[in-house]
Parts: sequence; structure tokens; C-alpha cells
Amino acid sequence: MIPERPLFWKGIPLFHIRFFSRDFFGRLYFVLGQGLGDHVNGFRVLHEIRTRFPKAHCIVYADQRWEDLVCRISEIEIRWFPKAKDVLSREGTNNPYDQAHEEIRTEIRTMKEPSYLAYAHFPMPDRYARRETTLEATARSIGLSLKEAARPYLPVKAEDLAWAEGYLKEHALEAGKFVLISPYSWENKRWGKENFSRLIDALRDRFHLRTVVVSYPEIGPFGNTGVVCAYDLSLGQISGLMQLAGLYIGLDSGPSHMAAFFDLPMVVVFIEKRTFPFEVRPLTPLGLYVVESFFSTLSIPGVETVLGAVTFLLSLKKKSPIPECPMCTKLMQYVLSAADPVSVRLMCSCGSSIEHDRTSSVHVKKKTSCPATKIVEKTGYNFVEQSWTLETLRSVESSIETNAPERVDFLFSKTDKREWGVWDLPPGSLDIRPDSIWEWMWRKGYRIERIDLGQDMTRFSFARGKEEDRHHKTLERFRIPWGNTLLVAAEIQYLRWFSYETWGTPGSLVGIVKAQAELSSWPAEIRGCAWAAFLAQKSMRSFRWLIKGFLGGLKRQK
Repeated sequence: MIPERPLFWKGIPLFHIRFFSRDFFGRLYFVLGQGLGDHVNGFRVLHEIRTRFPKAHCIVYADQRWEDLVCRISEIEIRWFPKAKDVLSREGTNNPYDQAHEEIRTEIRTMKEPSYLAYAHFPMPDRYARRETTLEATARSIGLSLKEAARPYLPVKAEDLAWAEGYLKEHALEAGKFVLISPYSWENKRWGKENFSRLIDALRDRFHLRTVVVSYPEIGPFGNTGVVCAYDLSLGQISGLMQLAGLYIGLDSGPSHMAAFFDLPMVVVFIEKRTFPFEVRPLTPLGLYVVESFFSTLSIPGVETVLGAVTFLLSLKKKSPIPECPMCTKLMQYVLSAADPVSVRLMCSCGSSIEHDRTSSVHVKKKTSCPATKIVEKTGYNFVEQSWTLETLRSVESSIETNAPERVDFLFSKTDKREWGVWDLPPGSLDIRPDSIWEWMWRKGYRIERIDLGQDMTRFSFARGKEEDRHHKTLERFRIPWGNTLLVAAEIQYLRWFSYETWGTPGSLVGIVKAQAELSSWPAEIRGCAWAAFLAQKSMRSFRWLIKGFLGGLKRQK
């Protein structure tokens, strides 16, 4: 959904790669987020833009806490915004870049040379439906396709690695045979020192791996046998250790994003539930994200689940990486549970999950798909009564592609996703969410025909028809189960904006409308999304955005 014209954000024109040649010489502004992770993700966009437009004058607003990294980037003009809140001192402001935005607006009005904002926190409103990270969505809003470069960026130095090699020698550590752990973050993101301590012992006992803990001294020493407490290191020194580690384990925090820059297997434990893990995950093809407490009654993930994720990750080889989702082909990087050290349940961001036994070499190929269950009739499939396997799904896919039935039904339980957590399913079994099937069927040429809401089950009926009939059906509105609420939306509207039901909350629907309004685009969509958000959760906040969306849509249409 890259627009055909450049966007505006809060009155500031956004840069767009499509409209400028390599010889562009104007001013480009980059406002990095306040956190360390925000900075290293912003560095990726900065690096890619500077590579493509070497004559541009790049002005970077940054937080001085990360000066060690920012000042390593050459040929940029650096401006420090006010200090953001710190995890230790708790001093600073929540919105340190507001002043930068106003300064940029003022400068652009007076500049004779072309001037644009190239990076800030302006993610695309369809980012949830695409289940993108903020980095991916923000890059897409300026026409930047990252592809293989979709990961953070770190300006490393040779002396970082040299220092780390000396540190390993000093502590009798061997490169590639130690675990780097970063256990400290904001209170609402912490997993607990005791849990990390138990994990450190298990890593030593099961894998004969020693652990290096990088953290603030405030966390206190770890007394585990063989552990090395590497406190108060510079960011450069931490990056040096990351280059030599065999595994990284951390939280939803800055060091995890630093580690994602390197080809380093990593496990990240997610605790805080105000943001979606897929939106803030460290971008790396070698990472697993433990989200067990998001889909169970647990307040935080269990140690055995994290250890199961580590066991699975260490068992992988280059020829058998993290499996792809059979429904949408994204990597199944989210860990829901671990029945034992051998078996883990992996989930895709689309909601489909697989019970994966690391000893069975079950890897999903692109041609196949995800969860299924029992064939009710020739064109009816039940996801309620018994578990499916990849083989079952392959046969269903083959049947649909071979026979091309006019109508296909899928039956789902109405049990809310937040009541999951009892994964009494055998290795290789699959579980599919409605969003997965919906997108899957759309790609096969089917459109939703009706949704029957039963007391305990919901039936999704898809139909194949003439192109003009399918177009008409996309305009019809349906009552769609969405978490604990119902969403009233047309099919094309749902797939474009709302297909993240596995993770979503009614409050997040307003964020879509807000993003549409801030980017000054999609006038035909904003009112429909505002109305859907209001019907899903009738609150003063959703009502305000309903009014703003209606008035804003009219204003832009004029």
C-alpha cells in the first residue's frame, strides 16, 4: 500500500525514494526514537538512505545516552534532543522529540533547497494487518524495501572485537561457546533475576555453556558457577562480545536489537503486553520470541519454555532453519509452550502454530500450509474436534486446487485466544486461526460468502465465482469474531487493516485511524475504520476518533 504520492506527517513532508534520483542533494531529517533499540533500527534506514543518496545532507536527531554509537556514523549532522526517561534515574521526558519536530517544520518552511523528513515514528496504518515491525512499516512509508537488510544496523569498530577477544582470554572463555545474557530492562519487561539464574544453571548442566551477563551493576551479582558478570560496559564493548557469542538471550530491550544485527542465534522473552511482540521484535531470521504468557494464564513465561526455545534453536542447522508458516510463509518464530526440552509449540504472527518435535525434522515447505483437523464433508473442514497435521493440510490443499469446489466451509471454535495455554497436542500437530485461513483462501481465488455465528462455533464460508461477483462480495459487510468483540467490516477492509485478530485488542483499532489521520492519506478508508473501531469498543476515545475521522476525511476529500 505504498501511496502514489509522498505523504505528510504532522504537517511535515515525507521523503519518498520513488520520486528522487541518486543525485538528490537536499536536506533529509532523521528523528530517531528515544530507546537504544529505536536508534539501531533507525540506523538501518539512515544507512540505506545514505547509500542510495550520497549527496544528501543528513541531519540526525538522537538521544545523547547512545552517543557512543551515534558519533561513529560519519558525514551526518547530529542534533541531540532532550534526555528521555532512563531505566535507572527515571529522569527525563516521555516525548523528547517534540521539539525536534517543530524545529524541522520551521526549517523546511524557510529552506530554499528541497527538504524532507526521512525517518521518525510514522508507521503505516496497515502495519498491524501485515504484522510488520515498526522498522519495516516506517521504511515502507518512504518507499524503502529492506528485504535481506531487514534488521537493525550497528556501526562496529575493529577495536570492539579486539577488546572482546582479550576479555574472553582473561576469563577463560572460548568464542562461540558461551551465552550472552542481558537480563535488565524496565520493570514491566523484566523476567526476574531468579528465572535467569535458573536458566544459567540449566545452560551449564545441559549444554556445558558458560554465561556472560551484560547489565547494569544495580541488578546485583550472579553467583552461579562459571558465570561472568560483565557490568558497565560501553555499547561498543557489548557489540564486541556479541560478535563472539554462540547464543544471546534477552528481553524486549535495546541490547536484543543490537544482537539482531549479527548472525547470532537469539531467544527474546516478552513480558509487557501493551505492545504487540511482532511490532517491536528484534528483526533477525535466527531469533525465537517467547510469548507464552500472552496466550495462557501465566503472568510470565516459564523457565522450561525458555529453555525449550533454547534447546530447539541450538538443535537447528543451516540446512534446517526455523520453519516457515504453511499459511503465509512467514517464519514461525513465536514460542507458545514447551512440553519438555524436546518439543516446543511454534507460532507464526498470523496465529497458526505447530507442535514441533526437534527430533522429527518436521519443517514446513512453502508449498504446504498450516493447521487443520477433520474433513466434515467434501468441501467442509472442521478445526474443532481433533488436531490436524501437515499431511492433513497438504491433502486439503491438494483437494481444493484439484477439484476447485464452488464453496468451501471452515468451522472454528469460539473459545477466546486468551484462554489458550493447554497444548495437549502430539508432535507435528497444527492449529490454525481464522485469519490464516482467510488470507490463504484469498490467495487461492476464494472470497468470503458468509459468516455464521453459532453459540460455540463459527462457520466461515468461502465461494469461488466470476470476477465481477467477487468484487461485489468484497463490498458486503460481515460481523466478524475478533477476540472478545465483533468487528463489522467488508472483506477487503478486513484484510487490509484488521487481520491481526490473534494479537489484537479493541483499543488497538483506534491506532489504525490515528495513523491514517497523521499520514494525511486514505480519505476513503478513514471513516470506515473509525466506525469499525467504535462499534467494536464504544468508548470516549473511539468516539473522539470517529468524529475526527469523519471530519478529517471530509477535509481531505475537499
